[in-house]
Amino acid sequence: MSDATLPSPGLAAAPSAGLGLPPYAAAWGMVAHPFPVTPDETRYYFTPEIEDLYSELRHFVEMRKGFMLLTGDVGLGKTTLLRRLLASFDRSQVNTALVLTGFLDQAELLEAIARDFGLQLKPGARRFDHLDALYRFLLAESDAGKNNLLVIDDAQALDAQALDVVRQLSNFETAQSKLIQIVLCGQTELRESLDQHGLRQVKSRIALARELHPLDAIQVRQYIQHRLTAAGGAPLPMDAAALVRLHALTGGFPRRIHHLMDRCLYALMASDARALDAATVDRAWADLGWEPVPAPAQAALPVLAKPPRRPAALLLPGLAGLVLGLVLLGAWVQRDTKPAAATPERALAQPANWETVRGSYAGLAALTWPAASTGEGVQQLLERQLASGPASSRWQTVLARGDGAQACAGKPAVTLQDPGGERWQLVFVESGLPTAAVVLGEQRPILRGMQQYLHGRGWLVAGSIDGVMGPLTMAALGRFQAEEGLTGTGQFDPATAHRLSCRLPPQVLAAPAAGTMAAGA
Repeated sequence: MSDATLPSPGLAAAPSAGLGLPPYAAAWGMVAHPFPVTPDETRYYFTPEIEDLYSELRHFVEMRKGFMLLTGDVGLGKTTLLRRLLASFDRSQVNTALVLTGFLDQAELLEAIARDFGLQLKPGARRFDHLDALYRFLLAESDAGKNNLLVIDDAQALDAQALDVVRQLSNFETAQSKLIQIVLCGQTELRESLDQHGLRQVKSRIALARELHPLDAIQVRQYIQHRLTAAGGAPLPMDAAALVRLHALTGGFPRRIHHLMDRCLYALMASDARALDAATVDRAWADLGWEPVPAPAQAALPVLAKPPRRPAALLLPGLAGLVLGLVLLGAWVQRDTKPAAATPERALAQPANWETVRGSYAGLAALTWPAASTGEGVQQLLERQLASGPASSRWQTVLARGDGAQACAGKPAVTLQDPGGERWQLVFVESGLPTAAVVLGEQRPILRGMQQYLHGRGWLVAGSIDGVMGPLTMAALGRFQAEEGLTGTGQFDPATAHRLSCRLPPQVLAAPAAGTMAAGA
């Protein structure tokens, strides 16, 4: 981009600024504010990194991948990028919603999402009624061939309960694709929140996670020139020292660049200057009053100039010596380093009550205690035995941290302890119960019996007893989990399967384990 000379406006030309435009913009023929304080996606500047990120986000939305995470520090332009992304979709093909969280709780977040999709929720309705309304809307739009995109900005302000609502929305899907594509955007602390143990269910559903980074010194210059020319002005000449100061003071953050360049352009107009130098940058920074002007960083100047190229003839001897040195070092390491002998892992001891468990429950007598060094290994080997034996129609294993005191009466359980002292509970439960998440809209015989039980507890309306996994069933299952002291995810997991096996009547647990119900069943 060339550095054409910037016209000298002079103070006399300044008063006739257009609506919303600073005096320097109108005086220099700009038709828009080059450095507004609000997000401006119409004149977006793409670095190679941002272009790749933007393409990835669009691809994941178009392919209906589901849940995406975008993080970055304050002022990096996350909101502007998201607005650019939203504006890029054809509204006849994609429904879009943008929610600025602002410390919304569960109910407020659901209402904001529905409102931005143009959906009216019943005032005072329960949360799972809202989820059901959203699910039906998204399903109808998907059936009509439309995609649904939800962008949640400033998501670091959401608490764990609100984030769990996002997770539940990410579960809305058909057998082929997700009903809603979610971009969760927030400051860097959002990643720290998602790393918490209680939010691992949310984190596990993220299909793409990307982080936005500051601009480097060259990109700062390109960004400034792009903003000026896109607003209708001309490129601004600036010397290397000015650019180094701009980069050092702003850190490459677009928001800070906007504030600082706005003051720089006022200063240039006041002094009738034609080019930007380091002294003007420092005066503008001082005028902002944020922080004291730091001493110039002379060491940063070389970022603008490429180092002189050395002739290849001078480089080759050095490279040859380096290669030879690495070869000799590798030979010395190989000669003097002996591989450490592998330490065999010790198998977990057979639990004291293993023989009692085997002899007390029909279908378990044929099992033999497996030789495995971890709880997961024991579980996998027992599952193989169950799958190949007569017990495969009834029993499956559930493994969870803890001890045998967690097992409910009437269910076989053993306690394991690994060499590190950690204790595990291995419980045998009826094989009809899912131990992993069930896709929304899927039909299973076991679900109808579970729904009848949840209805009997007052957590599910009678009209939802259909054997289908839907939002209302999820909400009722979440109530059951909370009652049992489990994390209220509204989805199946090993611990939930265990607790349900303790509560459901035997005739429900005797339902066929596999297969989906026929249409209309």
